[in-house]
Amino acid sequence: MAWHDQYRGRVVLISGASLGIGKELARQVWTLGGMVIATGRNAQRLEEAAQHICSGSDAEARRRFLTIAGDVSKAEDCRVAVESGLSTFGRIDYLIHNAAVFHFDRIDSASEHVIDQMIDVNIKGCIHLSRAALPALHISRGGILFVSSISAFYGMPEYGLYALSKAALTPLSESLRLENHAHGVFVGLTYLGYTANEPDKRALDAQGTPQPIPDRPHSFTRSREAAARGILRQLIRRQAVSLPSFLGHINWVFSYMMPRLAFLIHQRSYRSILLLLICSLLPLGASLNLRAQAQAQSQNQTQNQNQAQNQDRSVELTVRVDGLKTWGSSQLVIGVFDRAAFPDGRPLHHATIKVDEPRMHWKVSVPMATYAIAVYQDLNRNGRLDKSTFGFPTEPYGFSRNYRPVYRGPLWKDASILIDRDSSADIRLIAP
Repeated sequence: MAWHDQYRGRVVLISGASLGIGKELARQVWTLGGMVIATGRNAQRLEEAAQHICSGSDAEARRRFLTIAGDVSKAEDCRVAVESGLSTFGRIDYLIHNAAVFHFDRIDSASEHVIDQMIDVNIKGCIHLSRAALPALHISRGGILFVSSISAFYGMPEYGLYALSKAALTPLSESLRLENHAHGVFVGLTYLGYTANEPDKRALDAQGTPQPIPDRPHSFTRSREAAARGILRQLIRRQAVSLPSFLGHINWVFSYMMPRLAFLIHQRSYRSILLLLICSLLPLGASLNLRAQAQAQSQNQTQNQNQAQNQDRSVELTVRVDGLKTWGSSQLVIGVFDRAAFPDGRPLHHATIKVDEPRMHWKVSVPMATYAIAVYQDLNRNGRLDKSTFGFPTEPYGFSRNYRPVYRGPLWKDASILIDRDSSADIRLIAP
């Protein structure tokens, strides 16, 4: 019997099922004839996911999809989810730990709230839900699968808290596998690489505010459909560990077999560029060629023309920049671009400001339109963004939407924001 035929009649509990891979896992299980217990914190989004997946189906098929709103970081919510699933379907065959929150920033910048949330959801959530489901899994002799990440292999800069939470799943899954082997319960772990995000997917900033997650590099990104299919296949085949991406294998080899070299590469680039260096791909070009003083007159003329033509549609844009270094004498360079100029061309609006505080702001009047903003801190006041031998910035820099370049420079869709009223753009500098 093919692996996908074995989900017919099986009951699968999936955490974090309202978006992304969790939603796709729920769709595939339901399509294969299984029963789904979908959990998530947002009840409305869960119901929307269920309606999308089950649209056009009859009442009998719709009854195979159960949504239960709850927070896996709370033991009581996990108990309710399991009891509701058992009450509806009478059994639970598989548990997939997919729920997680993502944080991208320096550890010393993260608030206590963010640290607690990362540990509560990504680690304690797996513990609470496993404890609640294990009695039912002992009866069905089912399985548990943890969704981890290749970031668990090496604590890369600005991934520290996320990497910690995912690395913790390795010993947790191993212990559960040994403890429950006699009960016939399988426990597995998959280390996912880059997977395509849904537009609504968010990551927490240093203060815990949800921010859009930039697109992953398409050359190394798997679709959600392929990632979910691999997870379900691993679960049915009771494969203890899965490392489905080539990038993951490269990361594993460097981290465990050549740790010193891995450290030197990470230290040099401040980004995970292992595959780039190995394959001799083009290095990241975070292009911020803001030619300040020489172009000021031309830019002012352009700005005046735009304001004259769109005077009744002009709004005030406030650019707030955080994470500035206050030692020495440096300047903050800000550029506001239109689509045609971003990221290498001439900015529509430009400013060079002396840095005297860790957080500064600049205001400019712009016509209502879509823009992208690029900033950098000119530490040595040489009028350009300095870069390393590999083309990586060696001075703090950033973009609107707080886009963090990985493997490539920014595209318009990564940093563009719509300015249709008086508003602000908050940018936290990326420290090299």
